[in-house]
Formats: sequence, C-alpha cells, structure tokens
Amino acid sequence: MHVRKTYPRGLKGKNAVIKLTVKELHCDNPDCELYHVPVIPEGLVFLFLPKMVYGTDVLFFVGEKRLGDWQLRQMREVLGVKPSISSLSRFFHLFEQLSRCFFKSYEEKTKAVIRKQKGYVLMADATEHRESRPLYHVMDALSGRLLAVERLERNDYEYIKPVWERVKEKYGTPRAILSDDDSAQRKVRLELFPETKWIYCQYHFLKNLGEKLLEECYTTLMEKVKGLAKEVEREVQSLGRMLETYVSVERYREFSDGVRAVLKARGKFPFDLGWLEVYDALKILFRSILEVSVEGRAMTHLKMFVVRNIHRLKELGGNAEKLRELNTSFVQVREVLGTAKNAKDAEKRLKKLAAETEEKTRIISERIHKYLDSLVAAYTIKGVPRTIGDLELFHRDVKRPVILENRPAFEAHGEGLSYAREVVRQGLLGVMWCSLPALVEELEEMRSEEAVKKKEEKESRSRMRRYRELAKKDPEEYAARMMQLIKEIDDLETGKSGKPPPSEEDEATR
Repeated sequence: MHVRKTYPRGLKGKNAVIKLTVKELHCDNPDCELYHVPVIPEGLVFLFLPKMVYGTDVLFFVGEKRLGDWQLRQMREVLGVKPSISSLSRFFHLFEQLSRCFFKSYEEKTKAVIRKQKGYVLMADATEHRESRPLYHVMDALSGRLLAVERLERNDYEYIKPVWERVKEKYGTPRAILSDDDSAQRKVRLELFPETKWIYCQYHFLKNLGEKLLEECYTTLMEKVKGLAKEVEREVQSLGRMLETYVSVERYREFSDGVRAVLKARGKFPFDLGWLEVYDALKILFRSILEVSVEGRAMTHLKMFVVRNIHRLKELGGNAEKLRELNTSFVQVREVLGTAKNAKDAEKRLKKLAAETEEKTRIISERIHKYLDSLVAAYTIKGVPRTIGDLELFHRDVKRPVILENRPAFEAHGEGLSYAREVVRQGLLGVMWCSLPALVEELEEMRSEEAVKKKEEKESRSRMRRYRELAKKDPEEYAARMMQLIKEIDDLETGKSGKPPPSEEDEATR
C-alpha cells in the first residue's frame, strides 16, 4: 500500500469544525482486491462518510434523538454546528439506511448465537407512544438479541402475523414463546406455532389477576381517601395564615411537610396499594391531633376539622380490612411464583394454593387452573425470564418524555434568544449597552432569589422523604413526632413557651 493522494478536508462535528488531512492509500499488487481502489484509513471512517460535510457524530446524534421523538428544530438548537432542517432530515434517512445494513450483518450473528444455544425463545410485545403507531418488538429471551422491530398500523392480528412469519422464516420454530395473553398474539401463536410451549408472562398474569381481585374494593377506598387527603392538605396549608407572626416558621414548615409526605399514594397498583397506605397514615394523623391538648386558635381549628371528619375514616374501616384480606391471598400467589425452585415445586405449590383459595377467593383458584401449564412452563427452560420485563423496560425508555441534555439551559437560551432578536428589531442595542451594570445587578439578584427558593424546596423534599420513611417504618414514632410539633406550635402561639423575637422570615411575612 502506498499514498496516492493527500488532501485537506474540513469536517463539521457536533460542536466544532475539524481540519483533517486525508491520505488515500492504493495497492499496486494486481492480484489484490484493492488494486487501484482508493482506501481511506479505517480510523477516519468513524469520523466522516464520503460526500458528507458533517461528521458521523452528527449523523448518529440525529438518528438517536429522532428515535427518541425529538423534533428537528430541537436538535438544531443544541448542536454547536447548525445544519439546515432539510439536512437533518436527510441525515436521519441516511441513519435509517445504515441501520438496515447493520441489521443484516446482525441477523447473521444472531443465527450463529441461536445455533450455539440450540434454539431460541420468542418474546414479543408492543407499545404505543402518544398518538404514534404501535412499535412492535420480537426478541430472543435467552440471548436478549432483537429478532424483529416494526412500526405497525395497529396492534392487530393482520399486522402482527407477517412479523412472526418473517421471524419463523429466518430463525425457525422457537423452543417456547413468552408473551402476555393478548388476543391478537394468541391467535397468531396458535396458527403458526400450535405445538410450541407457551410461557405466560408472570407480570401480566399477576397484573390481570390483581386488578380483577382488588380493583372494585380498592377504587371505592381510593376515591374517598383521595378526597379526604386533599381536604387535610388544604386545612394544614391554611394554618400558615392563621398563626401569629412570632410562631416559628420552621416548626410549621416541618409539620406541614410531615403531613404532606404521607398524603400521596405511591407505587403501582395492584402490586402496591398506595391509597391504603394513605388511609393508614390519616388514621395516625387524626389520632395524633386528637390526643394533644391545644389552646391556640390555629391548632384548635385543625382539631375541630378532625372531629368533624373522623367518622369518614371510620366508615372506611370495613372496606380497608376486606382489601387487606384479599391482598394477603394475592401476595401468596406472588410469593409462590417468585420463590418456586423448579417446575415440579411451582406446580405443587400452585395446586395447593388453588385448593386453599377455592372457597374464599374463587378468582385466584380459577386463574391458576386455567393458566397452570403456561405458568409452570417458565421453570422448564434454563435461563428463560419469567416475564417480558426486558421489553417493558425498553418501552419505558421509548415512552419517556423528551428530556434535553440540559433542559433549563436550553429553555433559558431559547427565551433569551427571542428577547435578543426583539432588542435588535427595535434598535435598542445602544440602550441595552448603557444599562449593562444595572442589568448585571438585577440578574445576580434574580439568581440569588432562585438559589434561596431552590434550597428551601430541597430541604422540604428531604423532610418529606424522611417523614414518609418514618411513617412506613415506625408509625408510632411518626405519630409521636407529629404530636410534638403540634404541641410546640400551639405553645408558641399561646405564649406558653415564651414569645420569641420575630425572625427575619416573620418580618417578611408581616
């Protein structure tokens, strides 16, 4: 190989223009396949493509962000170089073409992997992102390799079947199929692979079972607890306006954060019963408020609110206990599926649980009998996951809203750019220049206020997190702390603890 030609080249990267000296290599050996064919050193292939002014870093940036639902204008704003919108669109089409080329070689490697592991387990799922068409994925559950990805018109039988047919043509019949019990997929599965073992995704089995078992009881509780929780939060917020200015602002803020921390449901139903936890927290709060002897106007007002509304909590007692009882049975199913050692152990324990729940919670017994074989199948192939969780995690990333690398900076830049254009349009650059010292001072003051506000918000979030954990870990300790804060605030308001001098925050409030 020798250098045939050397030439300078300017390359536009994401944030800068790079100057390169490109050396084309040629081979003089007539028997060589590269005889008189210009060859660019391999390292440079990662920087640029033929006839393309922009670097491959720009190309892959556009491809990645476009797949994440970024708009072309958003990409242009954050790029240091400024390609035209039409260029960005062209880059994405080129990225798609390169992806197809890559996928062809990827398929050959996948076939080799499948041969080595003696077959594959087909795992399929679809997701819909906003108003766009469903994105459908087929993967090998053993190796985690992607077998097919398609943007469908609809998540229906007629659109899913061709995808499965192509997978079958390329990779053969799978050892097993891991999926949910979606009607369209079920129909395709039974048509194309009638003899293939089906593994019912345990996440979807439990989700469907939990919703059927708990939803009616949980919804009734949720609607009433949610309304009461909002009223309690509003009542606590109103205390701040009723307290005298000499009352410690910090004590009130801590009490307010402690209350708000436990009034929001967390977790995902039916695996977490967030509003049942809020119900329990309200019981602790109401008890704490009623047990403290108070004299001040603010805390007396809060106590009267509790007296007027405690009957609403008591009325929900029967519903809450029924929900706990049903959830105990649901947790037993989850425990069996999560801790079974093998197929024999899973089958034995599931049958036993079905017999135990036949009278009390018939729906559990019916579902276990209906799907027993497909649930036990998950334990028959070594290395197979029991859920299509891998796909769901991927879908969660796809569904994630657009998050720019530095969103606050981007928004500030966008807004500032609009104002700058307006200043130029109105011919006010000279006036702005003369006002620069005052503008800098104003900007610093604004930043200082924002910093204080952010610090307060951070402290509030930290307190809420601590109280949320305390209420869950040690309800009695949480109740004691709330009672202590109520007493301290009331003593400060009535002057029993002595009236402290007004703080700076008190003066500001006044």
